[in-house]
Amino acid sequence: MAKNKKKVAPTKVTSEELENIRKFVDAINQTQLQVGALEVQKTQHIERIKMIQKSLIDFQAKLKEIYGDVSVNINDGTIKPIEDGGTVDKKN
Repeated sequence: MAKNKKKVAPTKVTSEELENIRKFVDAINQTQLQVGALEVQKTQHIERIKMIQKSLIDFQAKLKEIYGDVSVNINDGTIKPIEDGGTVDKKN
């Protein structure tokens, strides 16, 4: 008859396995930090876009004071009047 050997469950992973786990966790942590930094940059760029858009609106208001309701060709600077949009004055 063969003797039954009781197998002892390990209580620790090997040092190589532990090193691999640490590398994976470090890679995840670094990537999460990078994603966070990108989100901050994204927010900053969105705010910059909003500021530029506001500046453009303000500048367009100044141009409207000078030239009236016109459309400006951004390629060559030519201007043309903006049509009234088809409103009809119905006087009897």
